[in-house]
Amino acid sequence: MVCFCTFCTNDTISSDTLSIEIKEEVVVSAFSNMQISGLRTGKIVLNPEALSCLPSIQGTTDLLKLLELTPSVQNPGDASSNLYVRGGDIGQNLLLYAGAPLYTSGHLFGFFPMFNAEHTASLEMTVSDIHARYGGRLSSAIEMRTKTYIPEKTSIRGNIGLLASQATLAVPLGKNFGLYLSGRQTYINLIVQPLITKIINKGETDKMNAPDYYFGDANLTLTGNLSENDRITFDAFLSNDYLNMVDESLLLDGTLKWKNALFSALWNHRQGDNTLIQQIYTSHYRNDLDTRQTEMQMLLESGICDYGYKNRVFFNIGDILLETGLQYAFHSVQPHNWTISNAGYIYNQNPLSKQTAHDAAAYVSASLNLLPQLDASSGVRYSIFYNNTLFADIEPRVALSYHVSENSMLTASYCRQNQYLNLLSPTSIGLPLDFWVSASTEMPPQSGNNFSVTYYKSMFNNNLELSSSLFFRTMNNLNEYVQTITTGEIQTFSGELYVGRGKAYGLEIMLKKNTGKFTGWLSYALGRSERQFPQINEGRIFPARFDRRHNLSVVASYTKNEKWSFSAVFAYSTGNAYTLPSSWYFIGNMPVKEYAAYNGARMPAYNRMDISANYSFNRDNGLSFSIYNVFAINNPVYIFMNVEHKKETGQLFIKTRHKQLSTITPSLSWRFKF
Repeated sequence: MVCFCTFCTNDTISSDTLSIEIKEEVVVSAFSNMQISGLRTGKIVLNPEALSCLPSIQGTTDLLKLLELTPSVQNPGDASSNLYVRGGDIGQNLLLYAGAPLYTSGHLFGFFPMFNAEHTASLEMTVSDIHARYGGRLSSAIEMRTKTYIPEKTSIRGNIGLLASQATLAVPLGKNFGLYLSGRQTYINLIVQPLITKIINKGETDKMNAPDYYFGDANLTLTGNLSENDRITFDAFLSNDYLNMVDESLLLDGTLKWKNALFSALWNHRQGDNTLIQQIYTSHYRNDLDTRQTEMQMLLESGICDYGYKNRVFFNIGDILLETGLQYAFHSVQPHNWTISNAGYIYNQNPLSKQTAHDAAAYVSASLNLLPQLDASSGVRYSIFYNNTLFADIEPRVALSYHVSENSMLTASYCRQNQYLNLLSPTSIGLPLDFWVSASTEMPPQSGNNFSVTYYKSMFNNNLELSSSLFFRTMNNLNEYVQTITTGEIQTFSGELYVGRGKAYGLEIMLKKNTGKFTGWLSYALGRSERQFPQINEGRIFPARFDRRHNLSVVASYTKNEKWSFSAVFAYSTGNAYTLPSSWYFIGNMPVKEYAAYNGARMPAYNRMDISANYSFNRDNGLSFSIYNVFAINNPVYIFMNVEHKKETGQLFIKTRHKQLSTITPSLSWRFKF
């Protein structure tokens, strides 16, 4: 049987109005093939198995990338795995793996998925009506849940592709315990990178060199029933990435390494109608950069380490469903430390000592029926953060759902959140160089207020679903890190860090077809994300870096028969905002820039179409052929100005150049199960 992973959690099955405990594997046939669910209350729930037919550059489902095809997530473009949700920044998303936080959202350039889909039960993103159990981020809560049911027999399933391969082993350990072990490895540096360099990019100076890159990761889940009322689950996630960066046109050579390690232990205890869940975890993230350009060399290192505990209690008082919880995390944060050597001289930043912080919260939430057609959920979270300075705040949450008819519902919600860990971004081109810094008197905690109204309607016996949302959010104490690392301009990290505010608002529409041979969805978002900092742009409002005015996605799947299925994805979005030099002048043959309005220029509009064909030998074995960017659209990763010399006249002049990561990319993979 297949677990009903659309609503499966590590401890509960939840719908819009119901929450019950998992005791064993569950199948709900009416929804087992739904690709996306949860639209009623501002959630997106992805089913990995139902989405496996969609095109993928590496031949396996990338759940986080698929979130970009929903209206709440702005498309970041090629060469990025970052998520920008409802006008927020990348560090404002709470990313949880088996209930424990992760501090990076993907592997290199967005090519490879962060999570192994074969090891995943479901992935849920909440952008409005955010439960009080989630805190510490302003934009969204994204939770990846591992498989926790006990397998009936030993099996191995996986995927072998041109760029990477993966396998998942499922083993029953008696009647009461089960083990899942997964692993992935890429070999792009051994096979694909030399081919791209010699064939596709030959003579193309405006394309980025194919990356000399590899990664490997592993997942482990051990789950078991100690008794009829007690279940334990152990999870582990390990990943290691290595990148060699070379750009001969800019005399750039360097290496970048980053790694994750996460361990979690969860105990679920049921006593009558009450449920107690306790969890301990640790999560580590680190990155190291070593770059060389002509006579300059720069070394950077940063990281963050967490040790945490969570407690959740479910109980009823009459018809009111209540949940209370306590949370604690000890953070050890290492901001960027750098060393620069240039022409024989060595410069060391004053070493930034590790920042330690205590992060605690208590919350309570309630769900009840006020009237026959009116449901309410509310909660309050009290958060405390101590890092030589004490910060504390109350975070209320409330949502009302009015059932207009049997098939339609109107939901209004408000949520206040605080963020005590800030992510600083010295680059926007998809390299994981971002680093975390804890709140302090110089960098006060971020805070936000989120308002949302959603109308949901199902039509034609649930064959079609329509969801439309209006949202408005304010954000205070945002950070803008004005120093950047861009190819050709390696700078130190002694630049200024500015504190300001922002707001975002927009309209989101999603139409989804659930049944029949032809399924899929259409999503569109019209939005604006703005920032205001006293020291930037003369204090005037300017667009955020990933302010995308229009975002359109179309996803279509067609099942011809038991053997053949086809799918296509189309994505379009307004270009990113960036700051363009307005003029150049030379002092002693050295170019000096003068900049126009901050983020006042736009990249070209982004558009891409992917297609795939899937052939099944049987239910669990088959071939998948995909073409990424089938029309070979050159979507720039970034734009920069280059000073060029005309030998004939001795004249120096400025030329605008675009860098693309790739154009058309085919992929062939074999999925199997034994």
